[in-house]
Amino acid sequence: MVLDVTKPDEQEDWSAETLSQAAKVSSSYVRRLCRKRVLRCRKFAGSWLIPYQEGWRWLSECAEKSKATPEETTLTTEA
Repeated sequence: MVLDVTKPDEQEDWSAETLSQAAKVSSSYVRRLCRKRVLRCRKFAGSWLIPYQEGWRWLSECAEKSKATPEETTLTTEA
């Protein structure tokens, strides 16, 4: 999917479905994040809408997490 990021203020909101496709996660996961208010969003006509900038913020956060090595994500304790 190619998105024009040159004018973010003029871009449309993400739906839970389009954001989930961009992040390669299930749409039910994105809807759960909306319900729990992890994502800044609003519900309109029964569908969750995520502001364009918020969607990009979350996508970049997901990308950073996926770059982390197992050593960085595992807590180690010394006996």
